[in-house]
Amino acid sequence: DIGSNINKSLFEFNDLTTAADIKLFTEHTIQTYEPRAVNVTVNVLPSEDEKYLEINIIFYIINKVEPVNLTLTLKRVR
Repeated sequence: DIGSNINKSLFEFNDLTTAADIKLFTEHTIQTYEPRAVNVTVNVLPSEDEKYLEINIIFYIINKVEPVNLTLTLKRVR
C-alpha cells in the first residue's frame, strides 16, 4: 500500500501540532515511495480560521534543473 498516515490527523484540531504531524507524514511518504524526488521541502500552514491546511511541497527530480512546486489545500468537509 502506498500512502501516508494523514488520515490519522483528519479529526484533530487544525493547529501547529497537526501541521507538524502532516509535514512528517508527507516527508516520509515522499522519501519512501518516490526515489526520484530529491531535496524535498515540505511546509504545512494552518489557516487563520482553522478551516483548512495549505501544504507546499518543493522538490527536484533527479537530472532536472528546475524545481517542482506543488501546493495542496486540505479542507474540512462537513
